[in-house]
Amino acid sequence: MRGLSADALTDAEAAALFGAHLPEVPAPVLLAVSGGPDSTALMGLYVAARQRAPLPDAIVVTVDHGLRPEAREEAARVAARAHQLGLKHRLLTWAGDKPATGIQDAARQARYGLIGACAAATGARAVMTAHTLDDQAETVLMRLTRGSGLHGLGGMEPLSQRPGYWLVRPLLTIAKTRLLATCAARGWEYELDPSNLNRDFARVRLRQLMPLLAAEGLDAARIAVFARRMRSAGAALEMAARKALTEAVCVRGARHGYDAARLAGEPDEVVVGIVRLLIEARRAESGGLAPLKLNRIEALAARCLRHSGRACRLRRRLGACVSRSGKIC
Repeated sequence: MRGLSADALTDAEAAALFGAHLPEVPAPVLLAVSGGPDSTALMGLYVAARQRAPLPDAIVVTVDHGLRPEAREEAARVAARAHQLGLKHRLLTWAGDKPATGIQDAARQARYGLIGACAAATGARAVMTAHTLDDQAETVLMRLTRGSGLHGLGGMEPLSQRPGYWLVRPLLTIAKTRLLATCAARGWEYELDPSNLNRDFARVRLRQLMPLLAAEGLDAARIAVFARRMRSAGAALEMAARKALTEAVCVRGARHGYDAARLAGEPDEVVVGIVRLLIEARRAESGGLAPLKLNRIEALAARCLRHSGRACRLRRRLGACVSRSGKIC
């Protein structure tokens, strides 16, 4: 396209990105648009990409977290831009009291809860966000500071399943600078959230460290490669855990469980993976969404190993999982 900056995304690139990541479902897709440059580019590029590829209809959703008085006006401007592009728009509001601490994590949980409910109400089977390569790097660094394991250090997945819908991040390999260039090249106006400069938030402080890390060779692209390798290692570990579980199944009357003594012979990391799988299976049945804490999973795995050869029964709850010595069920 003539006149576009060399860094701006083209319609063809956008169509390829969306087509490669969207699950093959005919239902509409929700575009999560806050109004910032990344999500504004996502919205505009999706409309342009539909001229080139058979992409599903889209509905734009904006969440007002009720944390800034100007947020409602910003959402109204997002709605106007969506309508100009021929898209429907829905405003979702996080009502009620807000926590005094951990506000960003709470806001994220509330946001996905509201968007999930909107997906169910509209029949959407996919929700698309504008997370970028820079967001991926920041996420990995944040999790590194918190002592995350392989799952956490793998960062965000481009396609992951949530209760009732697929979460799609098609721009996860695209640098934020390219989206800024895209907005500039196409004349798309966007909002600037002052909280993105608030050093009270760990993500902002890490973002401001990124130029220093990049000068030492640890830029967003390198961190993304690291995350991809961690996801690959995590997938291999999960495969080993599933294999061990399959081989340790035992049946007692009408019930079945797993031979903990046999599982105790596996490497510690595989046992941790086994406990994670069991917890996630139970949580999926109960609709649990809160993130699992690795240190608690490791503690439960260690406790199972210590009691695996004893006749007494150990019962300890973590999330929705119950473990017993001699059997994990």
